[in-house]
Amino acid sequence: AFNNALNLGVNNLTKTGAGELQINNALNTGGGVVNAAAGVVSGVGLISGNLNNTGATVAPGNSPGTLSVGGDYTQSAGSLEIEINGTAAGLTHDVLNVAGSLTISGGSLDVVMGFTPTPGDTFDVLNFASINLAGASLNLGTPGADMAWDSSQLTVDGSLTALSALLGDMDGSLTVTT
Repeated sequence: AFNNALNLGVNNLTKTGAGELQINNALNTGGGVVNAAAGVVSGVGLISGNLNNTGATVAPGNSPGTLSVGGDYTQSAGSLEIEINGTAAGLTHDVLNVAGSLTISGGSLDVVMGFTPTPGDTFDVLNFASINLAGASLNLGTPGADMAWDSSQLTVDGSLTALSALLGDMDGSLTVTT
């Protein structure tokens, strides 16, 4: 766990092995890169440069919280895990803040639910200057029984909205929305 500031100079930091690397303060890359190759990278700090996920689980926060990347976030394998335990961004649900581009060309974006939202609740889980999720497997699950996610704004403003999946029609039939 890096709970104090760390300066990499122009060196790279590569996380390997099954353990967890927590970044809870400023990690100044100084032109270097943080590579997440295995295990878990988490925390509520700031990586001043780029974060490349090539096979780890990146889990913002310390269950939950906000992890900030001052450069680009690139994921070719592994997962980005977003935990949602309430409606307060960074306090009861995870947020990944990326000052540059957020690109997931492989691996998955996984949502882990810890509570049941009310239909209409919106969760701002990603902040970015630009985004490309073309290669991502979206494992959003369901926000609750008889509910579904509206992910139409995920690549616009980084948000997910919980919707009622069952809508009653005037004739008493039910329509399932996707």
